[in-house]
Amino acid sequence: MDTRQTEESFPISQSKFLVLVREMIGGSLGGSVGLPDPDNPLPPGPWDPVIRLALRGMISINRQTDIGGSFGEEVALNPQPLPPRTVFAMSLAQEVISRAELIQDTSDAMGSDGGGGRQSAGGRYAARFVEDICGNDFRFRWPFPTPRPRWFAEQISATDFAVMASQFDQAAKAAFNRDMQRGFTQASGKLLETGVTKLR
Repeated sequence: MDTRQTEESFPISQSKFLVLVREMIGGSLGGSVGLPDPDNPLPPGPWDPVIRLALRGMISINRQTDIGGSFGEEVALNPQPLPPRTVFAMSLAQEVISRAELIQDTSDAMGSDGGGGRQSAGGRYAARFVEDICGNDFRFRWPFPTPRPRWFAEQISATDFAVMASQFDQAAKAAFNRDMQRGFTQASGKLLETGVTKLR
């Protein structure tokens, strides 16, 4: 099976592109859209530990962008700190990628990846995350007992999906394992597709 990445065009209308830009600069978040309902809190979910680690990882990402670390490329054109929501989406995708790679390494070391055309263990983990997050009405839950910051909306925006897609695309290009390349490429495509459908 050919796992080489190709450049594909992804047509998007001008109006949808402008909605994405407005989301990026905070122009479409008026009021409390996407914020949790304090009277009906979300129940704990299976992705809470990953979200918790991603939130903690935001500190590291902010420090690296401040000193021109490995995230310097993402902010080279705009050297101001990234908005917290963008950093969270990056951190969440990177946490899932990191876990998928660890699962794959463990599976390879144990010789337990079945092969035979099946998706790799790490690829299945990434696919499960993408299926859950792209599913109908997935919402983020603040996983700490402390009050949630105002920027932490439950709803996932088109910008969030685009940021996560970019991280999976970058991971696909850096992955050594062809199954992981394919899995991350598929994850990126699905996240981007879902983000585009969220544009109104």
